[in-house]
Amino acid sequence: MSDAFASSRSLITWAKKNTSKLNRRLSTFFRRHGGYEPFAESHPDKPGFFILKVRMKKQLPNDIPAAVKDILSNLRSALDHAVYAVAVTAGTPKPGNAYFPFSRTAEDFERKLKGRCKDVPTELFPFFRRCQPYKGGNTALWALNVIRGTNDHAFLVPTVGDGFVAEMIVEGEGFHSAPAHPIWDSTKNEMELMTIRSEAKLKGKFKLAFQITFGEAEEFSGRNIGEVLHLFIELVATIVDEIEAESKRLGIVR
Repeated sequence: MSDAFASSRSLITWAKKNTSKLNRRLSTFFRRHGGYEPFAESHPDKPGFFILKVRMKKQLPNDIPAAVKDILSNLRSALDHAVYAVAVTAGTPKPGNAYFPFSRTAEDFERKLKGRCKDVPTELFPFFRRCQPYKGGNTALWALNVIRGTNDHAFLVPTVGDGFVAEMIVEGEGFHSAPAHPIWDSTKNEMELMTIRSEAKLKGKFKLAFQITFGEAEEFSGRNIGEVLHLFIELVATIVDEIEAESKRLGIVR
């Protein structure tokens, strides 16, 4: 491997280590504080009924979105560093336009090649085209850039998403109904389990399983944060390796 790409690989290694730290931290949080408690509320639209809900006893740490964003930013930078390294090796000491060409559309992508990549050898452009780093192209690559570039209160709000019911057994008499797919309300930190008529005599037990997911995050909305971060890490590592291999094949990097 060329030393020219050491900076990119260092950023990828950092992302791996901090993703592991994040996963351990979330596991510890759920083990220590992730208990939940049931509570009931009168149904706002049905007199004589109440809604059985559950909520977490403790909110997620507020700095989780920032930790996720740092990992994504380092992965995004790893791609830029790789392209910059190619430009420097090709003979431009301080290239001002040598970035990985993320773009909004395929049409905008071609303009980015002529602008943001004008200090990069054009022989590498066919490789960039194969990467398709734009909406409608490589879905994961595009999502990495979009999620990384938004503020912490939009795409980067991790939620206890689809805090799903691993087990629920209800016995007794009286009307009750439950949603087929309970959905965690991250704004209220709660989830509805069932609607029950007030005079119903029921007993039951339930067990919930929690995971942390992205909120509104392109095609990765609702996906487990740890799994998606690992996907992005592998994607970026592969592209950096391919940039190096293609640069060597073209004789730009030795």
